[in-house]
Amino acid sequence: MSWDRKEDRESAQQKFRNACKAAGLSEAERQEFSKYMHNNNLLSDYMSYGDIKSLAEEWQGRGGYNPYHRSNR
Repeated sequence: MSWDRKEDRESAQQKFRNACKAAGLSEAERQEFSKYMHNNNLLSDYMSYGDIKSLAEEWQGRGGYNPYHRSNR
């Protein structure tokens, strides 16, 4: 992996974390949202901060995270 690619990856992860935080997601919600995005091949390093934030807000609004679901206990 080239240095530039590693740097891009880290900045993409930080952008994702910041957008989720701005959308009001808790750490547990962010992790579940990340799993959802990865499992459905919806996440790209090139997504904008605004796109990620909008998707996080939409996901949260649909009740995406359920702390009582058996996989979250």
